[in-house]
Amino acid sequence: MPFLGLSYSAEMLDYHKRPQHWFRLPDITRANGVDGSDHKVHRSWQVNQPLFDGRGRWKKDLPAEMLPRFGSGQARALMEAFGYA
Repeated sequence: MPFLGLSYSAEMLDYHKRPQHWFRLPDITRANGVDGSDHKVHRSWQVNQPLFDGRGRWKKDLPAEMLPRFGSGQARALMEAFGYA
């Protein structure tokens, strides 16, 4: 059964190609001064961005000297609980 009674459509992943102007803001582009200082402007910009896939990013961003800390103790238990091998 489809979630919420909605059938899947590949167009669902293209939502960011038709920007929505939240909070009645006329323009939400970064080029027009969106710097995050105004929460409503930032949120309006953010909801119009494509999905971000950060899976595995920790493998290249985490300093090598920190990796052993995640192989034992509480860190290991948390990693396993959240599905990290």
